[in-house]
Amino acid sequence: MKDQFVPWTWKQVTLGNAVYAIPQDSGPMGLFYREDIFKKYNISVPTTWAQYADAAAKLHAADPNVYITDFPPRQPGWFTGLVWQAGGPLFTISGQSWKVSINNPQSQQVASYWQDLISRKLIKTEPDFANAWFHDLQSGAVATWITAPVASPPGSRESGVLVPSSKMLRRPLVSGASHLCPSGRRVKPFMATGVALRTSSSRLRSIPSRLPSSLSGSIAISRVWMR
Repeated sequence: MKDQFVPWTWKQVTLGNAVYAIPQDSGPMGLFYREDIFKKYNISVPTTWAQYADAAAKLHAADPNVYITDFPPRQPGWFTGLVWQAGGPLFTISGQSWKVSINNPQSQQVASYWQDLISRKLIKTEPDFANAWFHDLQSGAVATWITAPVASPPGSRESGVLVPSSKMLRRPLVSGASHLCPSGRRVKPFMATGVALRTSSSRLRSIPSRLPSSLSGSIAISRVWMR
Protein backbone atom coordinates (compact mmCIF):
# COMPACT_ATOMS: atom_id res chain seq x y z
CA MET A 1 0.00 0.00 0.00
CA LYS A 2 2.88 2.39 0.75
CA ASP A 3 3.82 2.50 -2.94
CA GLN A 4 0.39 3.87 -3.83
CA PHE A 5 0.95 7.18 -2.02
CA VAL A 6 3.13 10.26 -2.37
CA PRO A 7 6.12 9.54 -0.04
CA TRP A 8 5.76 12.54 2.26
CA THR A 9 2.05 11.85 2.87
CA TRP A 10 2.86 8.27 3.88
CA LYS A 11 5.53 9.49 6.32
CA GLN A 12 2.90 11.58 8.08
CA VAL A 13 0.83 8.54 9.01
CA THR A 14 3.61 6.17 10.06
CA LEU A 15 6.01 5.92 12.98
CA GLY A 16 8.65 3.24 12.81
CA ASN A 17 6.98 0.17 11.35
CA ALA A 18 3.49 1.11 12.55
CA VAL A 19 0.80 2.63 10.30
CA TYR A 20 -1.72 4.83 12.12
CA ALA A 21 -3.85 6.23 9.27
CA ILE A 22 -4.34 6.36 5.50
CA PRO A 23 -3.50 9.60 3.63
CA GLN A 24 -6.60 11.12 2.08
CA ASP A 25 -5.78 14.51 0.59
CA SER A 26 -3.36 17.45 0.66
CA GLY A 27 -3.65 21.21 0.26
CA PRO A 28 -0.67 22.93 -1.40
CA MET A 29 -0.16 26.64 -0.96
CA GLY A 30 0.30 28.94 -3.90
CA LEU A 31 0.39 32.50 -5.16
CA PHE A 32 -2.93 34.16 -5.93
CA TYR A 33 -2.31 37.27 -7.99
CA ARG A 34 -4.21 40.03 -9.74
CA GLU A 35 -3.37 39.57 -13.38
CA ASP A 36 -4.90 42.93 -14.31
CA ILE A 37 -2.62 44.84 -11.93
CA PHE A 38 0.54 43.21 -13.24
CA LYS A 39 -0.54 43.92 -16.83
CA LYS A 40 -1.49 47.50 -16.01
CA TYR A 41 2.02 48.32 -14.79
CA ASN A 42 3.79 46.00 -17.26
CA ILE A 43 5.36 43.91 -14.50
CA SER A 44 6.10 40.24 -15.04
CA VAL A 45 4.57 37.81 -12.58
CA PRO A 46 7.48 36.65 -10.35
CA THR A 47 8.62 33.03 -10.36
CA THR A 48 11.47 33.40 -7.83
CA TRP A 49 11.66 35.16 -4.48
CA ALA A 50 14.24 37.59 -5.88
CA GLN A 51 11.83 38.48 -8.68
CA TYR A 52 9.05 38.84 -6.14
CA ALA A 53 11.01 41.46 -4.19
CA ASP A 54 11.89 43.24 -7.43
CA ALA A 55 8.25 43.25 -8.52
CA ALA A 56 7.27 44.64 -5.10
CA ALA A 57 9.57 47.63 -5.62
CA LYS A 58 8.40 48.24 -9.19
CA LEU A 59 4.74 47.98 -8.31
CA HIS A 60 4.91 50.34 -5.35
CA ALA A 61 6.98 52.83 -7.35
CA ALA A 62 4.38 52.80 -10.12
CA ASP A 63 1.54 53.35 -7.65
CA PRO A 64 2.33 54.21 -3.99
CA ASN A 65 -1.18 53.07 -3.04
CA VAL A 66 -0.60 49.51 -4.27
CA TYR A 67 1.46 46.85 -2.49
CA ILE A 68 2.46 43.44 -3.76
CA THR A 69 1.16 41.71 -0.63
CA ASP A 70 0.40 41.91 3.06
CA PHE A 71 2.57 40.42 5.80
CA PRO A 72 0.04 39.27 8.43
CA PRO A 73 1.72 39.90 11.81
CA ARG A 74 -0.49 37.46 13.74
CA GLN A 75 -0.30 34.54 11.32
CA PRO A 76 2.50 32.20 12.47
CA GLY A 77 1.33 29.31 10.30
CA TRP A 78 1.90 31.31 7.11
CA PHE A 79 5.46 32.18 8.16
CA THR A 80 6.12 28.60 9.21
CA GLY A 81 5.16 27.43 5.73
CA LEU A 82 7.74 29.72 4.16
CA VAL A 83 10.43 28.48 6.55
CA TRP A 84 9.62 24.89 5.68
CA GLN A 85 9.78 25.72 2.00
CA ALA A 86 13.28 27.09 2.57
CA GLY A 87 14.24 23.74 4.10
CA GLY A 88 14.18 24.73 7.77
CA PRO A 89 12.15 22.31 9.92
CA LEU A 90 11.18 23.92 13.21
CA PHE A 91 10.69 20.61 15.02
CA THR A 92 12.48 17.30 14.57
CA ILE A 93 12.89 14.07 16.51
CA SER A 94 16.26 13.08 17.98
CA GLY A 95 16.08 9.62 19.48
CA GLN A 96 13.23 9.79 21.99
CA SER A 97 13.23 13.58 22.26
CA TRP A 98 11.85 16.54 20.36
CA LYS A 99 14.36 19.02 19.00
CA VAL A 100 13.09 22.59 18.63
CA SER A 101 14.92 24.77 16.12
CA ILE A 102 12.82 27.89 15.63
CA ASN A 103 15.89 30.09 15.17
CA ASN A 104 17.46 27.97 12.44
CA PRO A 105 19.39 29.59 9.52
CA GLN A 106 16.49 29.11 7.10
CA SER A 107 14.10 30.79 9.52
CA GLN A 108 16.45 33.74 9.83
CA GLN A 109 16.79 33.90 6.05
CA VAL A 110 13.02 34.06 5.57
CA ALA A 111 12.64 36.62 8.35
CA SER A 112 15.36 38.81 6.85
CA TYR A 113 13.73 38.65 3.42
CA TRP A 114 10.37 39.88 4.68
CA GLN A 115 11.86 42.37 7.13
CA ASP A 116 13.65 44.01 4.20
CA LEU A 117 10.35 44.43 2.33
CA ILE A 118 8.68 45.78 5.48
CA SER A 119 11.52 48.22 6.20
CA ARG A 120 11.37 49.52 2.63
CA LYS A 121 7.59 49.92 3.04
CA LEU A 122 6.95 47.74 -0.02
CA ILE A 123 4.35 45.53 1.67
CA LYS A 124 1.52 46.10 4.10
CA THR A 125 1.34 44.67 7.62
CA GLU A 126 -2.40 44.49 8.24
CA PRO A 127 -3.84 41.62 10.31
CA ASP A 128 -5.36 39.15 7.87
CA PHE A 129 -9.09 38.47 7.72
CA ALA A 130 -9.84 41.90 9.19
CA ASN A 131 -12.06 44.48 7.47
CA ALA A 132 -9.12 46.52 6.14
CA TRP A 133 -7.47 43.37 4.78
CA PHE A 134 -10.60 42.28 2.91
CA HIS A 135 -10.95 45.80 1.50
CA ASP A 136 -7.36 45.76 0.24
CA LEU A 137 -7.93 42.49 -1.64
CA GLN A 138 -11.19 43.67 -3.15
CA SER A 139 -9.97 47.13 -4.14
CA GLY A 140 -6.63 46.07 -5.61
CA ALA A 141 -4.49 47.75 -2.93
CA VAL A 142 -2.82 44.34 -2.53
CA ALA A 143 -1.80 42.51 -5.71
CA THR A 144 -0.97 39.01 -4.42
CA TRP A 145 -1.87 36.64 -1.63
CA ILE A 146 0.35 33.68 -0.68
CA THR A 147 -1.98 31.08 0.77
CA ALA A 148 -3.53 27.67 0.32
CA PRO A 149 -6.05 27.13 -2.50
CA VAL A 150 -8.53 26.16 0.19
CA ALA A 151 -8.85 29.91 0.75
CA SER A 152 -11.63 31.72 -1.07
CA PRO A 153 -10.50 35.27 -1.92
CA PRO A 154 -13.26 37.86 -1.67
CA GLY A 155 -14.94 39.20 -4.79
CA SER A 156 -14.10 36.18 -6.91
CA ARG A 157 -16.39 34.88 -9.66
CA GLU A 158 -14.44 33.34 -12.52
CA SER A 159 -12.16 30.33 -12.95
CA GLY A 160 -8.49 30.30 -12.04
CA VAL A 161 -5.61 28.53 -13.77
CA LEU A 162 -2.77 26.50 -12.29
CA VAL A 163 0.65 27.79 -13.35
CA PRO A 164 3.91 25.88 -12.64
CA SER A 165 6.22 27.74 -10.32
CA SER A 166 9.04 25.31 -9.58
CA LYS A 167 11.66 28.07 -9.45
CA MET A 168 9.78 29.95 -6.76
CA LEU A 169 8.36 27.00 -4.87
CA ARG A 170 11.07 24.39 -4.98
CA ARG A 171 9.88 21.94 -2.33
CA PRO A 172 6.86 19.62 -2.14
CA LEU A 173 5.22 21.35 0.79
CA VAL A 174 1.58 21.95 1.60
CA SER A 175 -0.69 23.96 3.87
CA GLY A 176 -2.37 20.93 5.33
CA ALA A 177 -3.40 17.33 4.79
CA SER A 178 -6.20 15.03 5.89
CA HIS A 179 -5.81 11.41 6.91
CA LEU A 180 -8.33 8.66 7.65
CA CYS A 181 -7.66 7.11 11.06
CA PRO A 182 -8.95 3.73 12.25
CA SER A 183 -11.45 5.51 14.50
CA GLY A 184 -12.82 7.44 11.54
CA ARG A 185 -11.46 10.73 12.83
CA ARG A 186 -9.43 13.09 10.66
CA VAL A 187 -6.21 14.75 11.72
CA LYS A 188 -4.66 17.70 9.94
CA PRO A 189 -0.92 18.14 10.52
CA PHE A 190 0.30 21.50 9.26
CA MET A 191 2.88 21.80 6.49
CA ALA A 192 3.74 24.44 3.80
CA THR A 193 3.68 25.50 0.06
CA GLY A 194 3.57 24.32 -3.58
CA VAL A 195 1.99 25.85 -6.73
CA ALA A 196 1.14 29.24 -8.20
CA LEU A 197 -2.34 30.35 -9.23
CA ARG A 198 -3.35 32.90 -11.84
CA THR A 199 -6.76 34.53 -12.16
CA SER A 200 -8.50 34.85 -15.50
CA SER A 201 -10.20 38.10 -14.52
CA SER A 202 -9.49 41.22 -12.53
CA ARG A 203 -10.59 39.49 -9.36
CA LEU A 204 -8.87 36.95 -7.17
CA ARG A 205 -10.23 33.47 -7.49
CA SER A 206 -10.11 30.21 -5.56
CA ILE A 207 -10.08 26.81 -7.27
CA PRO A 208 -10.75 23.34 -5.82
CA SER A 209 -8.35 23.12 -2.93
CA ARG A 210 -7.75 19.57 -1.80
CA LEU A 211 -5.47 17.44 -3.94
CA PRO A 212 -5.21 13.65 -3.69
CA SER A 213 -2.52 11.92 -1.67
CA SER A 214 -2.39 8.80 -3.83
CA LEU A 215 0.04 8.59 -6.74
CA SER A 216 -2.74 7.57 -9.12
CA GLY A 217 -4.68 10.72 -8.33
CA SER A 218 -1.80 13.15 -8.15
CA ILE A 219 0.36 12.23 -11.14
CA ALA A 220 -0.76 15.28 -13.12
CA ILE A 221 -0.14 17.82 -10.37
CA SER A 222 3.12 16.19 -9.28
CA ARG A 223 4.80 17.60 -12.37
CA VAL A 224 3.94 21.07 -11.07
CA TRP A 225 4.69 21.06 -7.37
CA MET A 226 6.59 17.95 -6.34
CA ARG A 227 10.11 19.18 -7.15
